[in-house]
Amino acid sequence: MKIKLKKSYLLFLIFVLTLIFRLFFVFQTNTFSSDDAYFHLRHTEKIIENKLPIAYDQLSYGGRFFVYPPIFHYILAFFSIFIPFNLALKIIPEILISILPIVIYLISKRVSEDENASLIAALISAFIPLIILETLNKISVYSLALPVIFLMFYSFLRIKEKKFLILFIILSFILPLIHISSIIFVITALFYLILLFAEGKEINPIRSEAIIFSVLLIVLIEFLVYNRAFLAHGINFIGGNAPSALVKTYFTQFNIFEIIYYTGTVPLILGSFGIFYGAFKEKKRRVFLFSSIILSIILFLLFKLIDFTIAIMFSSLALTILSSLALAKFFKYIDVTKFHSKKIDITIGILALILIFSVIPSIFISRAVIENSFSSGEINVLEFIRDNTDEDVTVLANLEEGNLITAVAKRKNFIDKQFLLAPKLEQRLNDLYRMFTTASEAQALDLFKEYNINIIYLSTKSKKIFGINGLRYIKNEKCFEKIKERGKAEAYRVIC
Repeated sequence: MKIKLKKSYLLFLIFVLTLIFRLFFVFQTNTFSSDDAYFHLRHTEKIIENKLPIAYDQLSYGGRFFVYPPIFHYILAFFSIFIPFNLALKIIPEILISILPIVIYLISKRVSEDENASLIAALISAFIPLIILETLNKISVYSLALPVIFLMFYSFLRIKEKKFLILFIILSFILPLIHISSIIFVITALFYLILLFAEGKEINPIRSEAIIFSVLLIVLIEFLVYNRAFLAHGINFIGGNAPSALVKTYFTQFNIFEIIYYTGTVPLILGSFGIFYGAFKEKKRRVFLFSSIILSIILFLLFKLIDFTIAIMFSSLALTILSSLALAKFFKYIDVTKFHSKKIDITIGILALILIFSVIPSIFISRAVIENSFSSGEINVLEFIRDNTDEDVTVLANLEEGNLITAVAKRKNFIDKQFLLAPKLEQRLNDLYRMFTTASEAQALDLFKEYNINIIYLSTKSKKIFGINGLRYIKNEKCFEKIKERGKAEAYRVIC
């Protein structure tokens, strides 16, 4: 893992710039930018309080069994010992994801055998638009999962060395305790073996044994973590048991131009060339490995077991690694042509393209992420609910604010995005729509009584999601009382 001194400075500079870029935006708001962030916030809080992860969640869906790998929350809890809790939640995920370009550099150097191309790949990986969108200011588990899974790929590339064999074994234990995306490594490894067999290439015994070991271990650990979910949902537990209505939106939320935009034009073009040249021309084993990531993603998409955003994140990183091979071949070509003297100018041109098609879009996306953070007014209304309602009340909010209810208001929610083992999920989604859109007071009250809903939280996001200007049945002051309004967020008490 040795890096020449000069290159190490440049790599460290990429890490620092990535972290500064992220922290610049993160500290523009005191809140977070996704409902999932408040899921991680609450579960980290519980680990700090009880030292153990939540097994039965009394607030989610009004009470349900819960499964989720705990390592990410333990890491956040550990760092909160040394720095204030909210500051740890802001900083640590951004530091973790900023390590990713270093891992991508190390992998790219093994694939392309060109330090300059690998540094460019590291820079590209720091500004992949969709990864910015999904991880910035969101306490995202992918801030840890992405660096770890690609570090595992790197250790696999150097598996013949004892220290990397040990690292590979350790990561085989850790990865499945971070996130279910460890299954992507399993399918990738199997595709890798298939591709080598199809090409008639010999498989090194150490590599094959390492693959068999990691596949069996990851599957075993994931089964131990998710056994209750597997028995309840079957293979759909990999996709989080997302409702069919939502799964359809996963595959229609992006058109082809948005896919190109969020992946990044540079890694998409160069990565495609890298696949063509490395897999079909040179038939390099290392290219087969990272091509297998894309094949595994395609398989998951075919069976609708993965969110399209996750698919783009993993695919874009694989393409970024393969871009280094394309760049290396391009630089070698330049060296033997009359353009050799213009190599620096050409490199600057490539960096300019990265700036235009990756960095600038990432800036716009980052601004949008921060602008869409939960407002202080929304948090204030939820804190009012926490301080002025009974502890056993149930709060109605939209699907994308369920974890916000449990984390900030500390009250039972009607629904949230943790779908594994969720009770009557499809019915609740249908009833959620009815409760926000119906004009019938009687129908709304029947549903409130059925689910024991006492408080209605109405935000701008709910109005946008359900296409409403307000709740049409709350005009009856004998049944509904507005208890708090701050900005565009409102809370009503059901008193009938």
